[in-house]
This record gives sequence, C-alpha cells and structure tokens, in this order.
Amino acid sequence: MPGKITITVTNEIVFDQRVLRMTGMLMEEGNRVRIVGRYLGSQLPERRIADDTRRFRMLFRKGPLFYLFINARIFLHLLFFKPDLIIAVDLDTMPGAVLASRLRRVKLIYDAHEYFTGVPELLKRPFVRGTWKWIERSVMARTDAMLTVNESLAAMFKEEYGIEACVLRNIPEITGNSVSARSDFGISEEDLILVFQGSVNMRRGLKEAIRAVERINSEIAETDPALFFMIIGSGYELDSIRSEVQACSFIDRYIFLAPMEFNDLMTYTRMADIGLSADDDFCLNYRYSLPNKLFEYMGAGLAVIATSLPEIEKIITVAGNGILMPDNSESEIYKALMELYSKRELLNKLKKNSLNYSANYSWESEKKVLKDFISREAPWQ
Repeated sequence: MPGKITITVTNEIVFDQRVLRMTGMLMEEGNRVRIVGRYLGSQLPERRIADDTRRFRMLFRKGPLFYLFINARIFLHLLFFKPDLIIAVDLDTMPGAVLASRLRRVKLIYDAHEYFTGVPELLKRPFVRGTWKWIERSVMARTDAMLTVNESLAAMFKEEYGIEACVLRNIPEITGNSVSARSDFGISEEDLILVFQGSVNMRRGLKEAIRAVERINSEIAETDPALFFMIIGSGYELDSIRSEVQACSFIDRYIFLAPMEFNDLMTYTRMADIGLSADDDFCLNYRYSLPNKLFEYMGAGLAVIATSLPEIEKIITVAGNGILMPDNSESEIYKALMELYSKRELLNKLKKNSLNYSANYSWESEKKVLKDFISREAPWQ
C-alpha cells in the first residue's frame, strides 16, 4: 500500500538531482510525494517533479534568522499537512522535521547529503559550529532511519551516534547523448576544454585552475590548440572567480554558464575533454565527499583531474580514468593539465576508460538500494 511522503529541503528543488531522482522512484511505486522547501527565484520546469511542491518565500536568505524561519515554516506545514513519512534533507531542515514528527507521531528519515557540521564555512566559527553540533546530537537521537551518500560518511555517523546509515550514492540517471556545439563558443575540435560544474564555493581549486590554464595558454604557440576553461554553476565565490578571470590575458578562453537542468548540463559537459574536481582537503565535509560531478564526468566520457580524497581516489584508481593530485595547488593542477594537453594518447585513453567504467555506476542499481530501504522503513509496509 503506498503512502504520503513529504521531503524537506533548503536548496533549489529544480537543481537537486538526488531529490528529484528519489521523488521519481517514490512516485513510480504509487506514493504521493510532496517537496517542501524555499523559493529562490527560479521557475519550476514544465514537467511534473512531484505530486505537490511547496516553496516558501523567505524574509531572510542566510544566517540564524533564515534557519529559524525555514524550520518554523517546515514545522507548521508538517503540523497541518500530516504525511505518513518525512524525509528531511540535511541537518538544516531537521529541527522543524523532528518537532513535527514527534508531535504527529510520523516516522522520520534523515538524508544526509554531506557532513554538515564539517563544512568549511563553520571552521573559523566555533560558536556557530558548536550550536549546529548540539542540534545534530539532539536530532540524531530522534531519527528513525538514515541515508547518506558514501561509506566514509556512514562510518563517521555510526562512530559518533551509533546509527546505521544506508548508503545511497549520488549516481545520475544519464539519458541521451546530445552535445552542444563547440563552434558556438569559438572553440575548434582540436582545442581542449576543462570543465568544472557544481557549487562555486571556497577552496575548490578554481582560482588555482584559472592560473594554471592561463600559464599553459601563455606557454603554447599561437598555432597550437588552445585550452579553455568552462565553469558551470553558482555560489558565493562566483564574483571572486569572475574577478580572477578579468585579470587574465586570455580572457576569451574562460566560459561561465549558470546552473541549468540536468539534461542541458550534460550537453555542455560532453563538449569538454577534462573534468575538474579539486576540493581542498581541509575540512571533513570536503575530505569525505563523493561529488555528483565525478559520476557525471564519467558518464560524459571525460578524463578527470581530482584531488586525492578517499572516496574519489577509490573510484579513479579502479576506473583508471584520471590523474589524482596530492593537493589542489596551481602547480599540481598545471602539471596534470599539461600532461593531458601534451599527451593526447593518454587523454583519449582516460576518456575511454571513463565512458567504459561508467557502466558500473547506474541509477538503476542505486534505485534498487532505495526501494529496499523504503520497503524496510516505510510505516505502511
């Protein structure tokens, strides 16, 4: 018998592929799914992404008042529109979800997309981090079941709180093979394109990559293929990254694209040759991350340049589809890029390995994990 499920989020619903894939699977099983979140200005796509969506307009966009306000809205919504099951995405929606689940006696699943108390923004704010840590301890004691994105995070949550989290990896559902035209950007087939996609936030190696790309373009001859850098995404560091590019001599070789729906995103990703994932190993959230973009690069058939973080290293070592760097310094990114720029046979081999090995990672396999988890945890089963 299907049930009524509410998923709570604070990010933009339209671009959260994990939530959209989860919603699709739950609806395929006959459940009625409502997504509750905040309105960030973008329009929902024409296709139906859930049976119902409720996006609240916020009086505050960040800081303590934002989190207080969004959780109050989530709590009141769940109080008056009682579901059979609540899935709370990340720690910042858990307080409101926990209060409502206890009062209405509804089962609560915590879906941790990241290690929230280990994000870089909290490192130099001990009071704020301590507050979130207290919240985390409080809500984990009231969580009925848990999902997370990789084995490292599952092990950390088990060690800290004794809870067994089910691992549901962020593997995309890639359909079609459309590719955007390089000529639209003045790029030839001989030129190389480095792409970064995702949140443009602190210490992700973007400034270092810009300097490395600039250095390579300054060293090669005018008749040699050019190296382009495409950045797809948004974040609080975007203006700073744009300023870095404005100081470059080869400014026409940097391309910025706004966030877009997944199928459109993949048409641009497939246009590239190399995918960048260069998070700095300076906080637990980055160290134990397994970015969506790694699987998207593989599905698009790109060689990968990445910092040697534990979960990423596992995949690239087995797949043989990229170069692992000890850190995300300009010199390391330059060295990796130059190796692929100067050795086209190696580049093509890594690209082929990416595409071939991507068959081992499919949403169909992850969907089965999710189905089995819901069948165990859903109160109506």
